[in-house]
Amino acid sequence: MLALRRLSRPSVIYLRTSERNPQGPGKLVIAACNAIAARAESGMIITINDRGSRLRALPIQNDE
Repeated sequence: MLALRRLSRPSVIYLRTSERNPQGPGKLVIAACNAIAARAESGMIITINDRGSRLRALPIQNDE
């Protein structure tokens, strides 16, 4: 939806983890938020999975 509408806000955290204990993903979310705190105001999508996190600035641009 963010890409289709070319929205630049709000920042979004997309959590994809196999961890069942909420403390595990919670630590990953806190670490990612601390890492991007200054840039989050401009609109970011943060994907967090079992291997780490990835950031993309919003709006998401089509690479074509």
